[in-house]
Amino acid sequence: ALGKYPLIGLSDARTKADEQRRLVALGKNPLAERKAKKAAIKIGDRTFGAVASSWHEHGKGNWGNDNKEKMKRLITNDTRKINHLDVDDISPSHIRELLQSFQNAGSPKKAPLVFSVINRIFGYAKSHDLTNNLPGDGLVLRDIIAPLK
Repeated sequence: ALGKYPLIGLSDARTKADEQRRLVALGKNPLAERKAKKAAIKIGDRTFGAVASSWHEHGKGNWGNDNKEKMKRLITNDTRKINHLDVDDISPSHIRELLQSFQNAGSPKKAPLVFSVINRIFGYAKSHDLTNNLPGDGLVLRDIIAPLK
């Protein structure tokens, strides 16, 4: 869709259609370009929470409904202690403290999934040139929390 009539006039719609055709001629996907622009706008906020939301938006098309909801809850609730921090400011200590909080709260089984997702989010951030920081690199889960039984 190029826009709703009458908000977008015929002349504007033709101009937008020409732009879309140019992108296709260059071998680009206009829909993917639009989504990337939207994601870039959202990424103006470089907090972990904003980057995690962008990662979720980017990946949710590949997940089933249950997994989409599970990942959304995880990045909204389980990582809330670091969501306000800029991705460049998150250190291995932040990750360690977050993971240890699950053990201290009596739910150590959450830690492996949260750790994995945090690492994936930082991988996403790095691949989109949002950070070079990979605070989970070199951390070993069994060195942070007691082994799961």
